[in-house]
Amino acid sequence: MSKGDHVFNNVVAKVNGAFEAGFIAYARDKLESGSAGSAPLGTLIQSRAARDDWMRRCMPRTWHLLTTFREDVALKDLRESLQTATYLGEDANNDIYSLHAREFQDAVVRLFTRIARTRSYFNEGELTPDITRVRKAFFHMTHVAEDPGALQRLLEQLQANARERAKVEAAVQIVRARLESAWGACERLFRTASAELLRLPRG
Repeated sequence: MSKGDHVFNNVVAKVNGAFEAGFIAYARDKLESGSAGSAPLGTLIQSRAARDDWMRRCMPRTWHLLTTFREDVALKDLRESLQTATYLGEDANNDIYSLHAREFQDAVVRLFTRIARTRSYFNEGELTPDITRVRKAFFHMTHVAEDPGALQRLLEQLQANARERAKVEAAVQIVRARLESAWGACERLFRTASAELLRLPRG
């Protein structure tokens, strides 16, 4: 299939981008405050490969959850397959989705920055409002991730092929259901990241 409009926006990319932005904000804040500890923070800010390697070693549970989310079949492969034959570029990246995606990233950056500024006496439970804010922002983003116009065009393309149309309709339902339940995976990811970051040496 040629590249066309996707029925669903790429939520996985938004989560990955928000996590990257949050982690970089964490490292930059630590570096600027002189609380570098043993982590090569300058390198972590500049290099994606260095960040990934550091997370594998220092935040293994977070790394596992993030990798699992990145490889989610419904949100990755099925979503990618649901696209129209031609590109119109109308609804898939509409203003409301972009707004909620930005709010989600801002909430993640705020969470990671707060963690960077904590001290050893900090109670992990105090981050609950920040994590809740991330979860709600994620929910709002996924709630508007579907492009009704692209779906309508895709189904119209398959009007003469009942079998393929049925497959697409089933795939759409799977992705919708996954988007509705993905907030749980999102919350686990950022709650786990918070816990592992808080357990790092404060330096």
